[in-house]
Amino acid sequence: MARRTEEFVRAAETLDATFPLPDAPWFPVGQRVSLRWLLLRLITETARHAGHADIIRETLDGAVAYELVARERGQKWGG
Repeated sequence: MARRTEEFVRAAETLDATFPLPDAPWFPVGQRVSLRWLLLRLITETARHAGHADIIRETLDGAVAYELVARERGQKWGG
């Protein structure tokens, strides 16, 4: 899917190029959006879901992200 998305974006002359949204209950019928909108939406959704995964991981192991980064660097975390 990532390859198809990249090919789709690279084929456009500008990020202002628009395309129709697919038929889905959560999209307005017949709406067009820009590639710029698409890319920002992908970034937002990736960040949101990565945050969800981080919350689940914290619930399971009790470690917070700062602690894990310090551990990876061989440092102590003082949180």
